Amino acid sequence: MNKMPISFIINGLIFNILYENKIFYLTDGDINLINRLCYDDLYALSEKDPAGRQDLNYIAITYSSYFAVLSYRISHFLYDKGMFLDAKIISENAKIKTGIEIHPAAIIGKRFVVDHGTGSVIGETSIIGEDCYILQSVIIGSSGIANNPIGKRHPVIGNNVEIGAFVNLLGNIKIGDNVKISPRVTLKNSVPDNVIVTKKTEIEILKNKELIMEKISFKDFEYNGWQSVADYYQNSWVNVTNMFGKEIINGLNLKEKLILDVATGTGNMIPILKDRQPHSIKAIDISENMINIARKEYPFIEFYVADIANLPFDNNSFDFVTSNFGVQHFYNIEKSFSEISRILKPEGTFSFTIWAPDNLNLAGYVLNKAISDCEISNQNLPTGPDYHIFNSDHLLEKLIFSCDFDNQKIKRTLVHKKWKLNNIDDLFNSEKFGSVRSGALLKSLDKENSDKLRLKIREIILDNKWVELPMAAYIINVRKIK
Repeated sequence: MNKMPISFIINGLIFNILYENKIFYLTDGDINLINRLCYDDLYALSEKDPAGRQDLNYIAITYSSYFAVLSYRISHFLYDKGMFLDAKIISENAKIKTGIEIHPAAIIGKRFVVDHGTGSVIGETSIIGEDCYILQSVIIGSSGIANNPIGKRHPVIGNNVEIGAFVNLLGNIKIGDNVKISPRVTLKNSVPDNVIVTKKTEIEILKNKELIMEKISFKDFEYNGWQSVADYYQNSWVNVTNMFGKEIINGLNLKEKLILDVATGTGNMIPILKDRQPHSIKAIDISENMINIARKEYPFIEFYVADIANLPFDNNSFDFVTSNFGVQHFYNIEKSFSEISRILKPEGTFSFTIWAPDNLNLAGYVLNKAISDCEISNQNLPTGPDYHIFNSDHLLEKLIFSCDFDNQKIKRTLVHKKWKLNNIDDLFNSEKFGSVRSGALLKSLDKENSDKLRLKIREIILDNKWVELPMAAYIINVRKIK
């Protein structure tokens, strides 16, 4: 059973619950909708709980907390169809098996995680956003003990909220987005976005700054970084990334098609795309400064300052989406892929580049070796996606499944180029002044360590007699399902 595709295992769990309760009226389409939600929950749990070993099959088969969430997805689906009795029976059976009670009428967003979970209760009129995580003995309940009024009496919880063990959230209160609630806190009042709530001698709400969640700080870090490096980026990395630009659309017929370029930066994919005679090109980037440069260079293109995880376009709007080395800067990979899938037409293609490992991409090798040799730490930088995040298909296949792409239509091509160095310090200067993550690290160094690192990079290049640095990237194409 462990070797079966995870979608089969999830379907097996769903069918078993339906069979046990003699429910035979759901369609294949209904089952697929439930399966997809359950997969999202499972994948989120695998990412958040190291004890799950990122093994989806292991978690699906052994975790009672996941079984409780899966049972909720079924019962809520039935509840929405007006099958209140069947929904409540499934909910009660799950409570008996797991010790976790989730009312089928509760509204819970995607990627919901209950970890451990025993003793947790989620009341009837609760509303919980996306990407939320709760531990054991969490009560999301009404403020009274008995004789509570009919109507809205349970909390509304925002997106990206983490709730520790033995927390009580009581009454019709609102918990904002990106909130962390420490163990054993009781809240009867609303909490704003972007705070940590902890219990010391009294409940104390700590304002954001460094305490805000890592994902949010990385998003702001990227935004501020690209705002500051826009001009230098145009004169440094563009020459390198453009070498791979044509490869992104190699073999694709773009004539009279609708194209969106995401993380467009200063718009350097535009002339490459325009040569293929598409019907129209639109482009987005998070940085106003980048977009302003692009608008001056290509005034005939519609550019948008926009968030990749919240695209300002209707469903099924584009035939192709491209991104030249933008994916490693997505602060939320799954949401970004889901948005790209949403705005692509059925059978539309997302084509993007990602850097190959350092043994093939010597700019990365030289920089990382120099940093290591000089014993420079990057621990103060916020964590973002790995630059080599899709060097294997493991995460990609998970995203394909959860974001409506066709896992039979993945195409991966390794492309080799060479970066001709005009100056021995080209790499150091490009990294320091034209990039965000490594640039922040290099700019944080005092003069002594900065000079030390510059000399070490020179030494590595000269020792190997590199006039040209071999560079490599993967071109990856994925296609949306019909």
